Amino acid sequence: MSLFWQSLTAGVAFGIWPLFMNKSGFGGYSSAAVFSGLVFLGTLSFALKEWGASQSNILWLMIITLGLLGSVLSKAPAQNIGWGMAFAAGFFGIIGLMFWSGTLANATNKNIGSLFVIMLVAQIAVPALYQAAILGQYSPRRIVGFLAAILAAYLLK
Repeated sequence: MSLFWQSLTAGVAFGIWPLFMNKSGFGGYSSAAVFSGLVFLGTLSFALKEWGASQSNILWLMIITLGLLGSVLSKAPAQNIGWGMAFAAGFFGIIGLMFWSGTLANATNKNIGSLFVIMLVAQIAVPALYQAAILGQYSPRRIVGFLAAILAAYLLK
């Protein structure tokens, strides 16, 4: 996959995860802890595999980490908590970090700036599109703005 598509995918994922976490019902600090824990577990398993760890070591580490996270989160109020939304946010966070980390690892001094802009344009466009869809506000001004964002990402490719 080209660096352009990796950056774009990372930006979309980075734009999506907060929308899910917002719907999870966790408060500010607890949502940060849950999200960070889920993303840590997801990315750590890939890193350990890359470093040559065995599957059983990775599994035990994930079980221990989940146990620690579970013991901390058992103190959280059970009402109105949407774990499915939190796990969806964690999933998109993992996708975003994996694609963005891959982009950074392979980017050069000549293209890193453009790749940052592509990722950020995508990250900003996702919640803007979500808000427009929720509110039903498809004004000509918004449509031109979205087209300009797409054009900017394309021209920076």
